[in-house]
Amino acid sequence: MTHDLSYLLTLGAFSTLGTLAFLTVLARFAPALGLLDIPGGHKQHSAPVPMVGGLAIYLTLMTVALLWLLDVTARHSHYSTAAMVFVVCCTFMLITGVLDDRYNLGVLPRIVSEILVAAFGTTLLGLSVDNLGNLLGTGDIHLTPAFAYPFSIIAFFGVINAFNMLDGLDGQVAALTLVSLMGLWAGTDAPPPLLTVVIFGATLAFLLSNTALVRGLPKTFLGDAGSKLLGFLIAVSLVSVSTERNTPQYLAPVSALFVIAIPLYDMVFVSLRRMAQGKTPLTADRGHLHHLLQGFGLSPRRALLVAFSMHVFINLLGYALKQAEVSHAAQFAVFLGGFALYCIICQRSWWHHAENRSAR
Repeated sequence: MTHDLSYLLTLGAFSTLGTLAFLTVLARFAPALGLLDIPGGHKQHSAPVPMVGGLAIYLTLMTVALLWLLDVTARHSHYSTAAMVFVVCCTFMLITGVLDDRYNLGVLPRIVSEILVAAFGTTLLGLSVDNLGNLLGTGDIHLTPAFAYPFSIIAFFGVINAFNMLDGLDGQVAALTLVSLMGLWAGTDAPPPLLTVVIFGATLAFLLSNTALVRGLPKTFLGDAGSKLLGFLIAVSLVSVSTERNTPQYLAPVSALFVIAIPLYDMVFVSLRRMAQGKTPLTADRGHLHHLLQGFGLSPRRALLVAFSMHVFINLLGYALKQAEVSHAAQFAVFLGGFALYCIICQRSWWHHAENRSAR
């Protein structure tokens, strides 16, 4: 089902304005809800900040679902079950995230909640990746159900955490989410899926709040609830267009990797680095890309601009390779080469920082 440009623009504008309204109201109730990010430790903000970004995005999603999608499910009953499962998954992701923001649940409950959401999304929404494409140049890699479901759950879990781990610099998760959505749109030959338009509008509103670009708009954080929700939404959006061939919205799995490249690069590099140091991959530290950039003396705003530019570049690279009809195997090789280069530059940079600190 397609929609004209005016419909999509209206939906996006409604999502942006709705999220701005929710952010303004929720910020006032954040102290009573216990959803304040208090300065201290490795945190660099100087005053408590409401962690209501995820809740505002969720409320916008639910409002749009009621106002825009009820008529769709009424006319297409096979959508109703999927819509209900999607709402339940988003609600569960949000609730567990809010509880974590409020009470700091710990690593195990976080992992369990993310795996459960990934399992529900994979099984009940039918978002199982069973064809990886011709990544190795030997023909399409088909996964049997016994491998497809675990692989899909791991993929969901990975994307959720990739975006969650980047939530340490104002505007970073939101900016990279917007780039990923535009990369997804560019990679398909059809109008944007409605869900992605809503996510784009809501994320844009949060970006304005998080970076204090609009006077009078309260500064807010996503919190774990928001970063994980955005990760889940991006995963749903990518997998849904990467699992059905011969449709205008089809996006090859290798192209999907380029769409979320920087979050994936950062998560895998940081996880490998932590394990090499004898730590668990989910241990919090200052080893992410934005920490490295700020370690070079860049201001938070300039560090954001560099990370944003890197993500734009690799999305454009993926789009150019797709348009040039480069083989999937060659595209995958470029993606892995980019990751290897990313690791080399980041590791050498951290060694340089360590040498400078020891010389002082």
